[in-house]
Amino acid sequence: MKKNYLRFIFLASFTSIFLQVSKTVAQVDITSGLLASYSFTGDTKSSTGSAWDLTNNGATLTSDRFGDANSAYYFDGSSYMQGNFPATGYGGLTVCAWINTTYTANDLAILGYPAGVMYINRFTPKHFMAMFDRASGSKSSAYESVATVENGWTFLVATSDGSVAKLYVNGVYQNSNSETLLNDAGNGEVFVGSLYGFTNIEFVGSIDDVRFYSRPLDSAEIMTLYKLPKSAVNETPHANINFDLFPNPVNEGKITLRSNDINGNCKLIISDMQGKILYNEGLTATGNSLDQVINLQPLKNGMYIAQVETASGVENKTFVVQQ
Repeated sequence: MKKNYLRFIFLASFTSIFLQVSKTVAQVDITSGLLASYSFTGDTKSSTGSAWDLTNNGATLTSDRFGDANSAYYFDGSSYMQGNFPATGYGGLTVCAWINTTYTANDLAILGYPAGVMYINRFTPKHFMAMFDRASGSKSSAYESVATVENGWTFLVATSDGSVAKLYVNGVYQNSNSETLLNDAGNGEVFVGSLYGFTNIEFVGSIDDVRFYSRPLDSAEIMTLYKLPKSAVNETPHANINFDLFPNPVNEGKITLRSNDINGNCKLIISDMQGKILYNEGLTATGNSLDQVINLQPLKNGMYIAQVETASGVENKTFVVQQ
């Protein structure tokens, strides 16, 4: 009787821990709240639609962190990008960018947005700062990163939940400060490599994979973005394909890919979060309609990336296996 009771307690505890871990994994969704995403693969278009596309003022294409040509932009200290950014209505924000620079003689604006700016601070050289209340002139070391500019590509993320701003470098939390999110400044514009109303702070170096979210990402989501493999980064033109994956999470070993947006042949590639390809199959849509059941029995529990490739480009979505 005692052994059975102890076995019951063990199983109950294990089940509780498993459900908590599964719940955490399932909540990592790097597409939820995505306002704009710029892969900079040959152009300055956003994967979320033309309303967020940027106008390029002098930045030139260069290689990205994977070494792929024409997949990032170089800014020479006078070049920048500019676009529209709805200035009101967000209870939280997240801004992200990969950068590569060794220039720290002046303040360098990385991203400018209606609520504030992400930049490199020249007063404490090589440290990153970001804010969301536009009060850039009164910031202190409480806003600075501990990490400094590296000699290579660096991933920066700043978040605001409306009252607290946080800063991350290469997926690692750096600092936070209390401030009120200001949504109605900056003339409703977004800048890459510069800042609204300022001069002589244009970025010098390369910028890639810029993202804006309408909510604060948590640490797990930020680390997921930092670790995205090459196969998950949109390095080919965005195809604007609408497709569904269900059920998600997968709990019975199969998932259905369904779309009314695909014409002719396409390819489905499934990879893990380290970029290892686990499934690769050519599919054919009939009359712009595709309904395909995929066997996922060999996959272990965790998060995966489904990539649909067509002649016009690619579309990525994440899904979770909980079997």
